[in-house]
Amino acid sequence: MPTSGAMRADDDLAERRAGWKWAGLIVGLLASQILIGFVAVWLAVGDPAWAVVPHYREKALHWNEWEQLQEASRHLGWEADFVIHAPANALGERQVEVALRDHEGRPIPGATVQLELYHHARGADVLVSRPVESPSSPGLYVATVPARRPGLWEWRLDVHQGKRRFVMDGRDNFNW
Repeated sequence: MPTSGAMRADDDLAERRAGWKWAGLIVGLLASQILIGFVAVWLAVGDPAWAVVPHYREKALHWNEWEQLQEASRHLGWEADFVIHAPANALGERQVEVALRDHEGRPIPGATVQLELYHHARGADVLVSRPVESPSSPGLYVATVPARRPGLWEWRLDVHQGKRRFVMDGRDNFNW
């Protein structure tokens, strides 16, 4: 028959073990909550589909100026045909052509062209290209861009020829 002192020691040991179990459970739950939080933040920040378009705030602040440029471009009467060709090279790059014409339909040679485009699924990946004029076709400006994804693309064109400036933007759905 055990003595009361031995029973008290066994009870104390059992009580300590139970205390450690419950404390360990609480610490484990808290640690797993912190780990889940870090994983959630990593997934949210690391997702390339979630992005803010670069310089969006500046574009918004200067929206009126952009509208005035577009209105001046409409009065200029120029037209631009923007095409991304379907067959890609081995690196996934595609040929982009911008055909510029004046109000009478004549080609516009000798211009400086800048093209910005991005896929809606990757708004932070803005592709900036400076198409150069084709030696065989005046008014046709050609570049190669790494446009690998089919889908909705947003683009902005900025053309300078002497003191004249033509701007245009748009959205196109390219299904390659």
